[in-house]
Amino acid sequence: MLGTLRLAGFETVALPDGFFDVVVGNVPFGNYPVLDSRYKKHPALTRSIHDYFLAKSVDLVRPGGLLALITSRHTLDKQNSAVREYVAAKANLLAAVRLPNGTFRANAGTDVTTDLLFLHRRESAVPEQAQPWLQLKTLQTGDGPVEINEYFVDHPQHMLGTPALDSTQYAAAEFTQRTVLPTTLRRRSQRRSRRPVCNIDKPG
Repeated sequence: MLGTLRLAGFETVALPDGFFDVVVGNVPFGNYPVLDSRYKKHPALTRSIHDYFLAKSVDLVRPGGLLALITSRHTLDKQNSAVREYVAAKANLLAAVRLPNGTFRANAGTDVTTDLLFLHRRESAVPEQAQPWLQLKTLQTGDGPVEINEYFVDHPQHMLGTPALDSTQYAAAEFTQRTVLPTTLRRRSQRRSRRPVCNIDKPG
C-alpha cells in the first residue's frame, strides 16, 4: 500500500494527534519562527522551526509509538529547556547518540554537530521517567570546560568522536564533536554491540 506524499509546510498539514505509529525524520535547522495557531499557548515552540518540528512530531505519534529523529545538538544543548520539557511531558527519551562533525558534509554540506534521538510516546499507564536530559552539565574537554546536555555527560559512550571547543562563525569557542579515526570508531562500535543502546522499559 502506497503512502500519501504531501508537498506542503508542516504547519499547514492538518493531522490529528496520535495519527502515526512511528515518526522518522530529519528536523530542519533554522532560527526563524513558524506560524501555527495550535501552539499559541506554547510560543516558545514556534520561535524556531527546529523546536516546532520536534514538538509537533511528538504530538502526531500515538501513545506507545516511537520516534527516531536527527536534529542538531542545539535541541539538547540550548540553555532554554522549553522544548525538552514539552517533549518530556509526553515521551521518554530512550537513547541519544551524538555524531561527529562532518557526518552529513557529503550529502548536506554541513558540519554541524548532530544528534540521533530515540523517543517513546508514553501510554497513560506508563509512569513518567526521571528525566536525565532536561538540564545542562559541565563537561571537561581538552580545550576547556563547556556546558552540554546532562545526558551526554552521564553517557559519554554515546558520543561518537572527541568532544572539543573550536572557533566557528557563531562563537570563539563552540562545542564540537571531532571525527574519530575509522579504526577507533570500529572498536567503539564493537564494544557497544555487546550491550543494547536502549530499552523501552528502561530508558537510557
